[in-house]
Amino acid sequence: MRRKIALAALLLSLTFCAEAQIIVGGNIGITASSGSDSRVGIVIAPEIGYSFSPNFTVGGVISYRSLQNTFGITPYLRGYLFNVEDFLRVFLSVQAPCRFASGYQSYGAYVRPGASLRISQGVWLVAHIGAFGYSYVNSQGSSFGGWSAEVNSNTINIGFCFTI
Repeated sequence: MRRKIALAALLLSLTFCAEAQIIVGGNIGITASSGSDSRVGIVIAPEIGYSFSPNFTVGGVISYRSLQNTFGITPYLRGYLFNVEDFLRVFLSVQAPCRFASGYQSYGAYVRPGASLRISQGVWLVAHIGAFGYSYVNSQGSSFGGWSAEVNSNTINIGFCFTI
């Protein structure tokens, strides 16, 4: 009886793993500050994820922003709302970003809509547009937090992902 249960569990896990895919990608961007001290910087944000099914992915992004000299980590859960013939996929990501620098920390929880467009077999152009959620910032002794719903240059990201 134990052998049958073990064999059934093994076959079930192999079936589950056959649908799974590893996603590797990210984005590189340019950011700028305005005002009397205007500067230009870069953002580097590699990503890795694991698709458990065609409709669900879990992953994370590690980021560096040169302008603010901050490092960040953003775990996410992504649910695909619909898929148009494996060419265009629309999704919602639930993200929990954390950024750190000397004397600065920020934490948050966001829902971000986005879309993936297949360029070729295993290569996707991925865009996030907007963010709705809560953030908390502690900067040099003062702290604040609040809810926001935004679509601006900070909440629009475009990058590439490769499925393995």
